[in-house]
Amino acid sequence: MKTDPGTRFVFVEPPERRYLAALLVATAMILGAFVLFVSGSLGRAGQGLSQLADPDGAAKGLALRSAQDVAELDFSSDWELYSPCYQQVNPKPEWVALKQSEANGQAKALPGTKYGVLAVERDGIYTRVEVQITEPGRPTSTQYEIDVRQYGGRWVLVDTGEFGHHIGDNCAQGGGS
Repeated sequence: MKTDPGTRFVFVEPPERRYLAALLVATAMILGAFVLFVSGSLGRAGQGLSQLADPDGAAKGLALRSAQDVAELDFSSDWELYSPCYQQVNPKPEWVALKQSEANGQAKALPGTKYGVLAVERDGIYTRVEVQITEPGRPTSTQYEIDVRQYGGRWVLVDTGEFGHHIGDNCAQGGGS
């Protein structure tokens, strides 16, 4: 309420003005919430957009990481990429020791070694990723298949071998998804 200094009249603010102010505040709050929602969604959508751009990107990335771990004789890191079922059947200390003995005398990958994906093929729940490792100064490259799948919401390594080999999956027997 307002009073006119020259008179004794009391002016009441029209209700429309109060409603307009409340409407402006509510609109600002809704707009702010929308902006926060959209900006948060875009952050997550950026990951989804990259998945749309290359739906096999996560599978290829995991396979390349494994190829690099093996080429650099980092078997401990490579073991971490395998499925929980594989890890349960192949305890880390024994598995790493076995891989180290199999690599006896093998040199680590040279600096400048290149890792690439030759092909990706879906095979049921699996994704077969053919990788190539090329060391500088060497006339030939190493090529093999790395098999991955989603398990428990994340991509995991399942098996490796020659192109087109039978995929052995310890999680398949246990019904993993």
